[in-house]
Amino acid sequence: ILQLHPEGGELLEGHDACSTYLEEQVRELLDKKAVLCKQAQAELLAEVDKVFTDTDNDMLTRTPTKDEIAKALKASNMNSAPGTDGLTFLLYSVHWDILEDAMLAMITAMWEGSALTASQRTSLMVFGKKPGKANSLLPGDLRRISLLNSDFKVMTSLEAHHFKSTMTHTVSPLQLVAGDNRRIHHGIARARDAIQAVSKSGVGCALLDLDFMAAFDFQVFNDWVLLVLRAKGLSEAVENRLVNIFERRITIPVINSVQGKAVNNIRRNLSQGCPSAMNWFSFAIDPLLCFLERRLEGIPIYSRPIQGPAQRGVGWLPPLVVERYKVLGLADNVKPSVTTMAEFATVERG
Repeated sequence: ILQLHPEGGELLEGHDACSTYLEEQVRELLDKKAVLCKQAQAELLAEVDKVFTDTDNDMLTRTPTKDEIAKALKASNMNSAPGTDGLTFLLYSVHWDILEDAMLAMITAMWEGSALTASQRTSLMVFGKKPGKANSLLPGDLRRISLLNSDFKVMTSLEAHHFKSTMTHTVSPLQLVAGDNRRIHHGIARARDAIQAVSKSGVGCALLDLDFMAAFDFQVFNDWVLLVLRAKGLSEAVENRLVNIFERRITIPVINSVQGKAVNNIRRNLSQGCPSAMNWFSFAIDPLLCFLERRLEGIPIYSRPIQGPAQRGVGWLPPLVVERYKVLGLADNVKPSVTTMAEFATVERG
């Protein structure tokens, strides 16, 4: 990154100018507590229902087994960039027979409340161009990626796996990226059906495509995500463990392979690169989706036509069925004298 052109500013050229600018941007983002609207938070949290069950909380509290840790490690990208300790997943995988007991002891201690080490709390922040923005000089077109230590990523992978197993009922069904019972194709099919229905009916309609600006950079964990999880019924024990994992984070910006000054993550935002970041993001936006779903009105995609006029039928009804009609409040549709097979009743159908 040797050229940057901030909006409304002058062109920056050379490593020193670009690195100084980006380091200051990181410090400005992370080095102060997020200022959030308490009223807006209260309104959104009012939309949240308690969805975590006792079974969910028991499962989330349980310490991972050695097999679960090995499975999380096996599912990781062996060639992904390491964090501050320089150890890759490949090292843990190749020497798992040597490291498995130490890894289990470390994760067990963390699950029971032990503080993370300095290296586990520290991430390297690198910058890459967003898709389709390879030639852009705008700083806003750079994506911030956090390189985390492999042992920390195994921890958060376990959290991600456990929480994902609950997301069939702990997040809105409108969220198609989370939960094993929905796919993004469901949303694509809805949009297609809506377009088809509108084109046939001639009703005016618009599809609104929205995106969050720097969603992971501005999304805060402790001051919002935890509030949502608490409102959804997450147990205090699990909440305390999450605070222990994501508290006191340190970020070191890296520009052109040169490390800058470390920044304390006072904002406590989500790290793009953390395996569980997408889970926390899904929980964070859930109250907003519920708020909109309960207030916006959609269009009918399909309705079943009813053929012909209302019909009246004649036939015999057993006394038990007549009593059932009365219980259901449909006694007016049945002649009161229907008691034997020789008598008939007129029943309103429809």
